[in-house]
Amino acid sequence: MIAASLVPLSATTTSAAPADRAATPSLRVVVSKSGVDVTGPTRFQAGWVRLTTVAHKTPGSMELVRFRRDYTFKDLQFDIAKTFAGGKNALKHLNRAIRHTKFYGAPAADPGKVTHGGAFLDRPDTYVLFQFGDNGPINPTRLHVRGPVVKRAAPESTATVVAHEDRRWGGDDVLPAQGAIRFVNRADYSPHFVSLQHVAKGTTRKEVIDCINDPACTFDFARAGSAETGSLSPGKAFTFGYSLPRGTYALMCFFPDPETGMPHAAMGMVRIVTLK
Repeated sequence: MIAASLVPLSATTTSAAPADRAATPSLRVVVSKSGVDVTGPTRFQAGWVRLTTVAHKTPGSMELVRFRRDYTFKDLQFDIAKTFAGGKNALKHLNRAIRHTKFYGAPAADPGKVTHGGAFLDRPDTYVLFQFGDNGPINPTRLHVRGPVVKRAAPESTATVVAHEDRRWGGDDVLPAQGAIRFVNRADYSPHFVSLQHVAKGTTRKEVIDCINDPACTFDFARAGSAETGSLSPGKAFTFGYSLPRGTYALMCFFPDPETGMPHAAMGMVRIVTLK
C-alpha cells in the first residue's frame, strides 16, 4: 500500500505538536441487536484515530461527530426525527442539524461484516460516536479529546474518491477490492457519505439513477457486495477499509439534499467504478 497524505483541509488551521509516533488510539465497535459495545480509549489527544466496526446480525451504521456548544445529541435526535417526518419544517430541521454538527466519518458494516476506518479529529473537544438506527441516532459513546493535535502516522490508502458541491463524484474510478480508500468532501456546505453497491457488468449511471427515482424499480442489476461510510462534513477526510468482490460498482451518496430533501443519488450523485 502507498501511504497517503491524509491531513484534511480543516486541519491546516490547527497547530500540531512535534511529531509523535506513539500508537494511534484504536476503537472497536461491535453492533448487535442488544446495542453497541465500544472498546478502547475514550480519552486521548487530537489527531488520527482508528475505528473498526463489527456488525452481528444487524447493520452497523456508525457516525462520528462534534457539536457546536449550543447543540446536543438530543437536539440532533430531535432534528433528524423531524426531518424523517417530512412536512413543511423538515428542511429547516435538516439544515439546523447540518449547521450545528461536524461529521468526521466512520466505518459502517453490513451484518456479519467487519470494516475499518481512520478519522482525523482536528481539535480538542467532546466527540460523539453513535449508531444511526432505523429511526435516527441511538447508542452514543462520548470521546473526550484533548489538545494539542498529535502528529500520528496517517492511515494508508491506495485510491481517493472526492465528493463535490455539484453532487458529483471525482477522484479515482478504479478502487481496490480489498484495501482502503481516502474519502474527501470538497463541497461547500453539505455532508456526503460513500455507498458502494456491486452491480452487474455493463450497468450504466443512468440506469442506477432512473431506478433510484422509480418506486417500482426492483434493482435487478444489484449483486452481492456493498460497503458504506458514515457522513463527512466539507473540508474533512476519512480513510475507509473494506473487503468486497471484484467487479463493477455504483458509487453513490444518499445524504438528503439541504435544499430539496432528496437523496443526493436521486439527484445524480452516482458514478460507475471498478473494484480490482
